[in-house]
Amino acid sequence: MKQFLCILMVICTSIPLAGGCGDGGLKTGNGITQSPQISLEATSSNPVATLSKSATRAIDGTLIGYDQQGTKFVVESARASVHEIEVELPGPLDCNDFDENEVDDNEFVTVSCEADSVSIEGSMVADLVNRTLTPMVPELPFPIASYTHGSVQFEPAENLPSMDPLSDITFHATGRFDYDGSERTFEFALDFSGESFFENLTGVPFGDLGETLRLQLDVASWFAALPITTCLDDGDLTLTDNHLLIADGMGGCSDVENGLKSAIVGSGELESGEDD
Repeated sequence: MKQFLCILMVICTSIPLAGGCGDGGLKTGNGITQSPQISLEATSSNPVATLSKSATRAIDGTLIGYDQQGTKFVVESARASVHEIEVELPGPLDCNDFDENEVDDNEFVTVSCEADSVSIEGSMVADLVNRTLTPMVPELPFPIASYTHGSVQFEPAENLPSMDPLSDITFHATGRFDYDGSERTFEFALDFSGESFFENLTGVPFGDLGETLRLQLDVASWFAALPITTCLDDGDLTLTDNHLLIADGMGGCSDVENGLKSAIVGSGELESGEDD
């Protein structure tokens, strides 16, 4: 039995997600309906409030991470350049169970199945806060099963206007944090090629329209190994008009960009559940 699914790039917020690939799905900015049956989500775990590894989020839906010194960083926007999304078909399923002929043609992305994995390939931009993926991915006939592995390949964005913050880079995010008694803003812009892996070795039951296969990136992991507050105290990073560009600085922050890249790429987990 097969279920037609759509791909949606998501950052978890308090806004409910609608199910289904029809009119009950999520409306994108261009009016196209998408279904949140498979999603790449930035979640925010709360190590203070829970000992569970499961990703949680703040009551108000904000995405929160803490640096090495415990300073809270709230992510307010995030966009990523995605080259490929891949979902492994769990055994005993193989590509014979995924009918490529049932996929609507799309000149912007290529859908294929090789080596028992379904690949969606193209130059895609994920607006993770507004939950859109451009260009839109066609509906896909994934068989109902228990999934264990997925991956996302990030590459620098191509063919974007030069004034676009994501032009020629891979990941751009902005947000706010408190430092020295005042609220400040931050951003980071990362240029890299990297693949994030998402796995759940026990398997993720998936098939009902109310269920979502979730490829999760944990915002808390992005900042946890970074000594940002110490670098500000020591002058290794500096504020300009209350704004911090998180980029390679001096001393303990001379390699902060690579730290962020590794943290983002390595923060993936595979989960499932009903739409919130």
